[in-house]
Amino acid sequence: MVGYSAISQSVINGQVVSEINYQKPNVAVYVFENGTNNGVLTDSLGYFKIITENKGDVHLFEVSAVGYLKTVFKIDLRDKPLNNTFVLKAECSINGKKAIEDLKAGNAKLYLIGGIVPVANSDSDNKFEEKYGIKYFDFGCEPSIHECIMEYNQIVAKYLDQKYGVKWRKKSRTDIILK
Repeated sequence: MVGYSAISQSVINGQVVSEINYQKPNVAVYVFENGTNNGVLTDSLGYFKIITENKGDVHLFEVSAVGYLKTVFKIDLRDKPLNNTFVLKAECSINGKKAIEDLKAGNAKLYLIGGIVPVANSDSDNKFEEKYGIKYFDFGCEPSIHECIMEYNQIVAKYLDQKYGVKWRKKSRTDIILK
């Protein structure tokens, strides 16, 4: 939606989504009017509202989120868009395609939610890895894009479900990224 006020400012509403799942990226997303300090953080669903500082019909907005390509989007107010959806492109080296390749090569992993200090494998974790032929991997505090990791893990989980049923899930670590 685009609104106009008496002092030539425009209110731009929109949503930012990931090209991976067309939902808000699972990180903070910033929308800035290009060339200004005028910016906002999207809400939990990726929606934003920004009041422009620049006059004119054409506005550029820079959208950024950790792990995604910083992108500039153009909005022409003469088009009077009702809904501005900005799709962020991701650079995923870990994704569904990689999961299939790793499964075929026999070196698939289950990626974990990490923190500053990774949690070491317990004896039961080591037994799990040996029994199911899947290694746990903890990124620590600098993971790849959450949606990419989730896509990878979901394919590995589906493979394990088909091969072993769902009983493997009860024995797996609880910090696996599946959602």
